[in-house]
Amino acid sequence: MGTTLNKFYDYFPQPVSNIYHQIGRKRKREECDEESVLQQFLEQPKKKKMICTAKYIYKTLFLDGCDYDIRVDILGKEWKLHKIYLQQCPYFASMFSGSWNESNKSYVKIEITDPNITLEALTVVFGSLYPNDEVIIEPCSVVGILAAASLFQLDGLVEQCLDIMIETISPLTAINYYNASCQYSLDSVKKATFKWFNYNLMHYYVNHPADLREVSVELIESLVRSQDLCVIQMEYSLYLMLRSWVFYKLHPEWMGDEISGLCQIQKFFKDRPKNQPEFLLTREGIEFQKAFQGLRLDKLIVHHEDLDVILEDRILPESWLYPTLISLWTSVLDFYKNIDNGPVGVPEAVFFEKCMRLGRVIESKETLSWRWNGYFMGLDLVWSITPRLITVKRDLSQSEISPLLLQHTTRHFMCRVVVISQDVQRQVTVEQKSNVMQISLAKFQEFRVMELVKDFTYPIIISVNLLVATPKTKPSEKQMTAS
Repeated sequence: MGTTLNKFYDYFPQPVSNIYHQIGRKRKREECDEESVLQQFLEQPKKKKMICTAKYIYKTLFLDGCDYDIRVDILGKEWKLHKIYLQQCPYFASMFSGSWNESNKSYVKIEITDPNITLEALTVVFGSLYPNDEVIIEPCSVVGILAAASLFQLDGLVEQCLDIMIETISPLTAINYYNASCQYSLDSVKKATFKWFNYNLMHYYVNHPADLREVSVELIESLVRSQDLCVIQMEYSLYLMLRSWVFYKLHPEWMGDEISGLCQIQKFFKDRPKNQPEFLLTREGIEFQKAFQGLRLDKLIVHHEDLDVILEDRILPESWLYPTLISLWTSVLDFYKNIDNGPVGVPEAVFFEKCMRLGRVIESKETLSWRWNGYFMGLDLVWSITPRLITVKRDLSQSEISPLLLQHTTRHFMCRVVVISQDVQRQVTVEQKSNVMQISLAKFQEFRVMELVKDFTYPIIISVNLLVATPKTKPSEKQMTAS
């Protein structure tokens, strides 16, 4: 027993009462520490998100119309508003300054003549004058908001609308945005949409007749004359698109598919009475004249089958075609006589006015070669693309049918190449553009046109401006006007 107690005291050399005392102090210290922590927790402020002043003012004053001091009647709706906020707007500031009869009135009626301005647009515009975290502008309503903001001279809101329009150009918005840019003199939007149409007029609208119908005459005229228009395939393809566009314009009720549409279009033009003048000289065709005048006729009739269709359609006046045929025949004779060996030193302005416009869509990242079929004054060019390079090679498959052309040991031509890729809105995401190049090729010689140094996503569009003959004098405007 004593041995056991001795061992117990060996483990606890101090009295047990002292141990209990220390344990009690430890518990009190822990309790004190816990109380201190709890006290600090209680004293620490907690942040709770509450409705901010701006949102409160927006909801109470604008949405609910509390304490309003003026009623504004627009489009059959009364808006209960506040002069102190309306005075931010130059339109209302002038009204309340005393120069208008409405300066001291509590009711104002404003007549709206612009059909683009809607109640939805006015809600956004008036709401932007009140404190709020953000102004929400949807692309589908941006034109109406722009129209209302322009009316009330809200330059800041107009700028926001312009940014949104440029960012959201797509097949769903492009026509509406371009028309608005003309109506409200929006140079930045007009420039951006016109660039978009340059790449998508033939890439998209050819396969969407209902949308093609909505393209205005003024826009088509400008695009057909544009040096940057991407003509998919050749000029003849552009002619066919214009022919379809005219038919859809004249038949707004027609909603058939592409195949039946082609049959209807051919029938419409070919079945016209032969005793009538060509379509563009008729009363219904005269408004489309300027659009067709933008075609490069000498680049249009470079294949006999294409020329047969054009003559059967009887859209283009003979007075336009015959001077072009004479000019082309003169160029052919010059090559046979070895007088013209191709263009050299042609100024860029003349190059872009006289060149062929060619284009192709490359669907996948693979090596591919092709020709654009047509008469190229005996110059047979084979174009090739790899994932990193575009080349052009002079072949002789077409020249061999005309032995006299083989005497041209070296041929000169000029070209400019543009390569782009697009996003889902068909806006350009990557663009690589060459300068106008002077190229001379011997038989079977190849030239490196462009190294694709940028990261393109497929499909890509290749647009080529090509000049293979020294330009002749253009037929006079008098020859291309209605008699």
